[in-house]
Amino acid sequence: AESSSALGRPKSSQPPPLVVVFSFDREAGCVRARADGDDPGVLAGLFPGDDGLVRPNAVSEALRADDGEGGGEGTASVGDADPRGRPYYWCQVLAGLDLPPPPPCAALRGDAGGDDDDEPAGAAPFRAEACASSFLRSLLRRLRARHALSAILDLLSRGGSRSHPLPVHPSMARSGSGPWWSDPTSPPRARVHSWTAEAAPAPDGTRTYAASVRRKGHPHLRAAVSFRPGSYPAVPPVWSLRNEDGSTGGGVGTGGGGIDSLAADSGPLAPPLVDASLRSIEARVNTDHAGMVDGDDEGSFDWILLHQLGAVVSCWDAAVSSEEGGGGTWTGRDRTPSA
Repeated sequence: AESSSALGRPKSSQPPPLVVVFSFDREAGCVRARADGDDPGVLAGLFPGDDGLVRPNAVSEALRADDGEGGGEGTASVGDADPRGRPYYWCQVLAGLDLPPPPPCAALRGDAGGDDDDEPAGAAPFRAEACASSFLRSLLRRLRARHALSAILDLLSRGGSRSHPLPVHPSMARSGSGPWWSDPTSPPRARVHSWTAEAAPAPDGTRTYAASVRRKGHPHLRAAVSFRPGSYPAVPPVWSLRNEDGSTGGGVGTGGGGIDSLAADSGPLAPPLVDASLRSIEARVNTDHAGMVDGDDEGSFDWILLHQLGAVVSCWDAAVSSEEGGGGTWTGRDRTPSA
């Protein structure tokens, strides 16, 4: 509730209820699950590799193959056309079906469901009693993360991006001086001017947004970010930065292909120049994920998109200030220029 309030939503705001429906597929000899609602993909990937796209009953598939119906042992792929949902491997375990896992999630037999604290890692199979608690915990994390992501995107898209400074997770705001990129007593002069969706989601679900960061008297910065809502925040967003003059950080999505592209002019246009400050900022926000969250508060991980954006604004503002003062190259560690 406190997190929702910090993002501009009422404290009473809660994710809509989710109904998970299980059914037994007699023909395939497995259990399927689907989620009622507008997000059918909410159950996919709750455990590594378990996307529900392979039927897990190898014996049944072998018999189907002999009859000319299946695609071969353990190889039958599943689409989203079946209204009963997908045959996730965790469904089979919860139902008590002792089936070997399909290849994509074979590693699940080597632990107790990922991060279950009641079982030593690698010591137990993926048992039903362990799977039940792990499933519920993973699903609740997924729902909480999606609720937070929805609130963040709503805040940014409705103009909250121009709130200054950008909010941080309550647990980090309370921790002493706050996160390294945010100082309420001395907010950056740069701020987010706009936030827009770049295009429709990619076939794999990846979404791309662009933020325009501006500081009075200076060319603006374009910050683009890509992420997959289905794997957020486990797979953090990836940022790429571009100055108004076309120089970039040389990272993903900048069109420059990195610093090595400067040595290869294979086209009619020269590759974009790499800006050292942008390169340092990109490296920081795309790799220092531990510095973007509170390790003692799991909910802060759901805010990593907003924290990364705040770090981009703060670090770019520091780089501009360094250039105005005639400083050296910005280091990106403590937002101060090197000698």
